[in-house]
Amino acid sequence: MRAIIENVSRRGFLTGLASAGGLALTARIVPMGGACAQGAAKYGAEAMPHGTVNDPHVFISITKDGTVTIFCHRSEMGQGVRTGNPMVVADELDADWSRIKIAQAPGDELRYGNQDTDGSRSTRHFLRPMRECGAAARMMLEAAAAERWGVEVSDVEARNHVVVHKPSGRMLGYGELAAEAGAMPVPASSKLKLKDPSQFRYIGRGQVPIVDIVDMTTGRAMYGIDTRLPGMKYAVVARPPVYVLGSGFDFYGPSYQHPPAWDLTGRSGTDPNGVVGRRAADLAFAHAGVGRDDVDVLELYDPFSFEIIRQLEAFRFCQDGEGGPFVADGHIAIDGSHPVTTDGGTMSFSHAGTNPQMMQRAIRAVQQIRGDAGPLQVPDAHIALCSNGGAGAMFTTVALLGDQPR
Repeated sequence: MRAIIENVSRRGFLTGLASAGGLALTARIVPMGGACAQGAAKYGAEAMPHGTVNDPHVFISITKDGTVTIFCHRSEMGQGVRTGNPMVVADELDADWSRIKIAQAPGDELRYGNQDTDGSRSTRHFLRPMRECGAAARMMLEAAAAERWGVEVSDVEARNHVVVHKPSGRMLGYGELAAEAGAMPVPASSKLKLKDPSQFRYIGRGQVPIVDIVDMTTGRAMYGIDTRLPGMKYAVVARPPVYVLGSGFDFYGPSYQHPPAWDLTGRSGTDPNGVVGRRAADLAFAHAGVGRDDVDVLELYDPFSFEIIRQLEAFRFCQDGEGGPFVADGHIAIDGSHPVTTDGGTMSFSHAGTNPQMMQRAIRAVQQIRGDAGPLQVPDAHIALCSNGGAGAMFTTVALLGDQPR
């Protein structure tokens, strides 16, 4: 993949920026060699929608007062892309970060190319093009200064927002050169002089703060949900309510300082393992005013396969010692008497799961009760039990959810 740098200062494309008599550049990303030939395999940015020939356009504008505006075509979602990608441009441009303004490009893939902000691709796909865009602007500023002074371009160098004539020490600011630089031909990609990484001022230095961090942490940042327009209508997707019918929690405090020997089956009469779960479940059922036979689906915290058997016994869906045969007889299948975690549970989604433990199970329970579980749906699910636990089952939380308040 390579970048074609184009001078758009005279197109009126950046109304209010290029028309101010400054420099405006865009990077148009095209594939290297014949990668875009008919039928050829495409990878990375080239394989993205609108990304084969005209991938994201990254704009640079320098006005007469020296302000550099960099457009970010990706969406800021907390990952720092509105800082990181413009920072790459600014580093190659050798610009003073305190004089940088960042503008958000609107959603327009026909103009800017692919704008999918996902898959951790913003930097991977556009590091090189943004470097080339910054380097092109830097070289155009150097060429403009050399022409004004009547010296060789090899005798000038851009340094921190000024261009310096190395033999004499004369300097011109970027704003002073912006109009002349805008009239310069854009260097060919093959002629671009990228910095050696040892020369980076911002990239990898960890000194540039996230530009949006104050607004995001103080509530001033504006998100899509904050948009207000005249005559705006408000709507939500109608979903049937799901009620928390009851909950219970219990733990064995001394276990954290003096863990007793415990039996994975939870059948030892003096062992808190199993007893803790039983007490938590009893509290939840008493609170909800329903019985075990009223539960249609079980969303059990299951970091290990034996945990399902242990909890079935502890929660009294079967008696001590009956958990194994209960599972073997198909009771926990989607069409069984007590379907358990039809999505595969924590063992299928890693210990953390798609959401942390109890939250993952609560989400699945809500989907089951609403009938939104798709092929994993338990027929006629009205009441669901969710559980969570840890520390060798020394603490347990149980919640009962339902489609009707009790």
